[in-house]
Amino acid sequence: MSNVRFGEKFVDDRFLDIVEPNLFGDSVLIPGLTFTPKYETDEAGRIFIHKTGVQVITPRFPGGDFTHADVPDSLIQIKYNNEFPRSRKIKGVQAVAVSYDRAEEELSTAIQEVSEAIQTAGLCALTEESSTLQKDGSDDTTAIDKDNVKEYILAMRKAVRQAKGNVNFCMMSTEVFEKFLQYVGTDYTPVFNDDVMRTNGRIIQALGLTILEANLLNNEEGKYIDQNDELKTVDLTEVDMIMGDYDANSMLVLFEAIRLMDAIDFVGSYAQVLSVVAYKVTNNARIIKKLNTTAY
Repeated sequence: MSNVRFGEKFVDDRFLDIVEPNLFGDSVLIPGLTFTPKYETDEAGRIFIHKTGVQVITPRFPGGDFTHADVPDSLIQIKYNNEFPRSRKIKGVQAVAVSYDRAEEELSTAIQEVSEAIQTAGLCALTEESSTLQKDGSDDTTAIDKDNVKEYILAMRKAVRQAKGNVNFCMMSTEVFEKFLQYVGTDYTPVFNDDVMRTNGRIIQALGLTILEANLLNNEEGKYIDQNDELKTVDLTEVDMIMGDYDANSMLVLFEAIRLMDAIDFVGSYAQVLSVVAYKVTNNARIIKKLNTTAY
C-alpha cells in the first residue's frame, strides 16, 4: 500500500474506530413463528415425548355396550446432539494497536457465526425430516415462476390441511421470494399489497400465512447431526419452499455460554461462544417442502 500524495505533499492515513460489519444470513427460525421450544429442558441429554395412539370410531345404532380399546402409544426421541463452538483469539498487542474495541468486535462476530450455524443446521433438519410435495407419485420439482407461485403455495397448504395439520408459516428461497414479489406486482389487490408494503420486505403476511425469505437456503453444503448421530450435508439450494405448522418443528437449546477469558498460551484473551441444540420435526405430515433441481 503506497503513501498518498496531494500534489507534491504526503498526507496522513487514518484508521477509523468504526468497523465494517460482516454479512450473515437472516434468522428465520423464530420461536412461536417457525418453531416451538416447548419441550426444552436442561436436565437431560436426550428426551422422549409420549404420543398417544389414535383409532377411527365407526358409528353404530344406539343402545349397545362399550367396547374397550387398548390403543398403543409411541415415543418421539429428541437428542441434544448438535454443538456449535467458536473461540476467537484476541492477542493483546493487536488489541492495543487499534482504535476500536477488538475484544467486543471479536465476541460479537463469534455470536453471529454461531447463530448462523444454528440457523443453517435447523433448515437442514427441516429439509431432511419434512414431507415432500408430490406430483404423479414422485417429487414435484417443477420450476417456480411468477405465474405458478400462488398455485404452489395453495397446493402445499392443501397437502398439510388434508393431513389434518395447521399451516402458519412459509419459508421461501430468495429465488422463489423474487417470483412471489413479481406475482404481487402483477396480481394487485389493495389489501394484499398493503400488507406486503407494511413489512420489511423479508417477512410478509399474505394468503393467511407468514411468508419469510430465507437466504440461508442458498447454502449448497449445510450441515447438521440427525437423531441417529449422523453428520449430514444437505444441499439447501434444492429447496424452493418449506411450509407448515411451527408446533411440529422443535428446536431446543440445552446450553449456551458467551464469555471473554484470559488466554493461557499467549498474552491476550479468547472470545468464546458455545451452544448445544436439538432439532426434531415431530410430525412430518404437518411440514412440507417443495424441491426444485432445475437451475433458475
